Amino acid sequence: MDGTRVQVLQAIESWILNQRVQQIFWLAGKAGMGKTAIARTVCTLGQDNTKFILGGSFFCSRSNGVFGQRDVRCIVPTLAQLLARQSTEFSEALAAELKRDPDILHQQVAEQFK
Repeated sequence: MDGTRVQVLQAIESWILNQRVQQIFWLAGKAGMGKTAIARTVCTLGQDNTKFILGGSFFCSRSNGVFGQRDVRCIVPTLAQLLARQSTEFSEALAAELKRDPDILHQQVAEQFK
């Protein structure tokens, strides 16, 4: 709803605009806390704000019938694909990495992240 979670959204926008911080934001919490609403709002802000570009987003769900949203191993490959669409340099680096280790997509998240 409009006017809710204003502080959280301002903190996230401040983080986005700060080039000196880690550029990955992991939003986590208990069910029903409003994570999805916050994430969707941030995605919408990214569409309307020319100061930042949203590299990608991934929504996890325990109840959704889409298997990829329930398997954490799909997060990194999905975000990598989205980033590759936006950056030729990233796309080329990703292609080289996948050529070096084509099975990386099936590894644990920590290994994919490396």
